[in-house]
Amino acid sequence: MGGERGIMTGAAKTVLKSAVIRAGLEGLHIAERVGLAGTPHVRSVIFTLHHVRPASRRSFAPNAHLEITPHFLDTAITALKADGFEPVALCDLPARMAGAADGARFFAFTLDDGYRNNRDHALPVFRKHAVPFTVFVTRGFVERRQSLWWETAADLIAHVPQLSFDFGQGRGVEIVPTGTHGEKCRAFERLAATIRSQEQDRFIAELDDAALSAGIDPLTIVDHEVMDAGELRNFSDDPLVSLGAHTLTHPSLAHVADDRLENEMACSAEFVSAITGQATESFAYPYGDAHAAGPREYAAAAKAGFRLAVTTQPGTIDRTMLEREPTALKRISLNGHYQKARYVRALASGLAFKFV
Repeated sequence: MGGERGIMTGAAKTVLKSAVIRAGLEGLHIAERVGLAGTPHVRSVIFTLHHVRPASRRSFAPNAHLEITPHFLDTAITALKADGFEPVALCDLPARMAGAADGARFFAFTLDDGYRNNRDHALPVFRKHAVPFTVFVTRGFVERRQSLWWETAADLIAHVPQLSFDFGQGRGVEIVPTGTHGEKCRAFERLAATIRSQEQDRFIAELDDAALSAGIDPLTIVDHEVMDAGELRNFSDDPLVSLGAHTLTHPSLAHVADDRLENEMACSAEFVSAITGQATESFAYPYGDAHAAGPREYAAAAKAGFRLAVTTQPGTIDRTMLEREPTALKRISLNGHYQKARYVRALASGLAFKFV
């Protein structure tokens, strides 16, 4: 009975959190519509996407926030243009903003990890609207040497009644129940927190072994989801497409040593340059929040030669940020749980970030 109460409490918290976020977005939309955002100034918005594909109906989908539908992408671009935003390629943003008149507004789209659906489902929408975009590439995924641990974890937890895992807390291997939906959610959250909060290699290796034991091949998942080098080369031939670097192994860079940090950036840039035949000017920090990237990482990106580097810390972009912090640029995630045009408008207004 106590366990059931815990599950209900966890589910209630999830529903409550979603309701609060949705209510906040609705409030921001209303405030922006009635003019509380203030007089428009030179401002840009960089959006973060991952998957763009038709909606799925999986009962356990802990990564659903990372995917939007092509229809919503089309809706978002239409709404942004209607509000006076102009599309721009990420690397063209500094020049466009430097020469812009007061009141000009721009938007740039970026997509992390190089998923095949970026080509199959996102590219047609971007072509329809003539919107350039940047895809950030992780070499380990492209070469099928590094698993997409969040996808592996979702598949594994969905199919096993319990998870045996050493979370690195000195307790050894723990048996975590995954029989109910609530248990699955809690197991995934704990696993994700473990992998993202420290150097990830041994934890991902342990997760991959557990998946293989359950008949799930992590690298088959990668092969199904991510474009290979040949596909990326053909993809980048499209004039709307730019490729950027996203490390070799997708680690939380704040948790790796200095020499690995440098290698993850430099070798990633070299790999992308070999695909495109051009210098790699942009970089995206894996995970990208304040726990994964900070001043050390921003300085390393500049040292590695990147003109621009993007986080996932939310906010809009102004001229000052581009001039002073070009390797610490903020992005706004288009979350799969909130696929409405008015939410895009509310976020792009910048009102949500004025007091943060």
